[in-house]
Amino acid sequence: MLKMTPIEILALTTAILIITKLIVMIFKPRFFFKIAEKVIKYRHTLMIIYLFLAIIVGYYLLQELTIIQIAVAMLFASFVIKAILVNYTRGTLSLMKEAYFNTNWFVIIIMLLLAILILASLYT
Repeated sequence: MLKMTPIEILALTTAILIITKLIVMIFKPRFFFKIAEKVIKYRHTLMIIYLFLAIIVGYYLLQELTIIQIAVAMLFASFVIKAILVNYTRGTLSLMKEAYFNTNWFVIIIMLLLAILILASLYT
């Protein structure tokens, strides 16, 4: 049996989720959006689940990478996401306005702490 590190397991899980999502979106797009509409009703619960998963993944990432390497990977991911979203200007702009006017201070605090951690790591 193949022995995998936690990071490799997370990478395998990511690949499987991407392929599964693409298959469902290509062959059963209505099913995909039907599930998405049901799940999005529980947005606060989803936020907690995503933050919990981010903590778990972050823990394993910090076992193998520095916070600087993680920050650069986050920057890369944000550029890829923005390159995709720029094609949907109307939807993206309304999403930006909604996010701005419904500010979640908990997320802002987490992002600020992350920025402080990155700066501290760079300058210590």
